[in-house]
Amino acid sequence: MILRRFKNTSQDIDFLLNLRNKKYVQKQSFNEKKINKKNHLEWLKKNIKNNKIQIFIFGKNKKINYGYVSIKNGINKIYLSWAILKKYNSKNYTTSALKKATNKKKKYFAKIKINNIASQIVALKAGFKFYKTFKTHIELKKN
Repeated sequence: MILRRFKNTSQDIDFLLNLRNKKYVQKQSFNEKKINKKNHLEWLKKNIKNNKIQIFIFGKNKKINYGYVSIKNGINKIYLSWAILKKYNSKNYTTSALKKATNKKKKYFAKIKINNIASQIVALKAGFKFYKTFKTHIELKKN
């Protein structure tokens, strides 16, 4: 499996948008609305240009993508989020991608909905630990 930086190409842009708009991904996102291409492009332009976010795509090679990991620089925290195509679930690809994306000596956080057990397991396997519990979500931390 490879982990590579997102490139501002139509192939990568479309992959991110299509995966993000899958119903099973939307359901586990904090923003559950479908995203149109115009808003997606604006969001990418704003966040990548300002170095607020780094996106990594993981897959078999440069042409066969499994999912993505995004790293968002917050004020005091670095947050990760991820998604994977359903057909590649339960193969440890996301765990492996998270480990590679968090290999620097920094503190990383993941905000996960309470009912998203699969992502909680992935985060724990990647070295995250439970940090805080809220009404709708939990926060995990990796040092």
